[in-house]
Amino acid sequence: MRSARRVSAGLMMLGGLFYSVWLLELLLPTKLSPRTSYVSELGANGEPHALLFRMGDTLAGVSMTVAGLVALLLLRRSPSWRHERWAFRLLALFGLATVADSLCPMSCVATRDAECAAREASWQVPWTHLAHTGTSTVAVTALGVAFAVLLWRRQRVRCWIGWEGRMVLGALFVLWLGLLAATLAAHLPGVRMDMMGLVQRGQLLLTTALLMVLAWRWWGSQPQQATVVADQRVGQQPGQ
Repeated sequence: MRSARRVSAGLMMLGGLFYSVWLLELLLPTKLSPRTSYVSELGANGEPHALLFRMGDTLAGVSMTVAGLVALLLLRRSPSWRHERWAFRLLALFGLATVADSLCPMSCVATRDAECAAREASWQVPWTHLAHTGTSTVAVTALGVAFAVLLWRRQRVRCWIGWEGRMVLGALFVLWLGLLAATLAAHLPGVRMDMMGLVQRGQLLLTTALLMVLAWRWWGSQPQQATVVADQRVGQQPGQ
């Protein structure tokens, strides 16, 4: 059981690392400004090194999906870990949506090409371009709800994340929500945000940090401890 948990945590760490492949834009000639462009545009059709950035998303998504499924198998018979099961389902969904992101690249770069932006606004772009927006929305929503579920978890049993982990996750999550709100606000009519690209990249860095903290706590957790404590609370012996 411990080895399965560590496999899940290790895959989660790998997923966080692969999710940060976009940082290679600092070393590669991408022709996009980190200040104004979206990270997804690095993998748009026709962009240099697009395959590399898409592969990073694919590997991140596969790692997160398998990590979530392994965790669900580990916790399938632990009734007091209901919140964790929901969180890992959502993390697996985040992984699947990230894979879909890589398979549905943007057809052009709207932040650099006015014609592309006009076609995007009028929905005159390929279905993969439109699907990319949908899969990105699913991914960020699933991830946000997963972390909210873990942080909201009631303390009727001992939480495997621990108070130290909860404080770190909570602080990072609040910052993550703030940067996400700023990124979404950039799409509102009449709003101009010249630093939109940097804001989104900050949010993605926090995503990796959140995944790493969660994986670190999951690596050293004791999944059966919560069940034992819960049984003792109701005056039962474990296994009755």
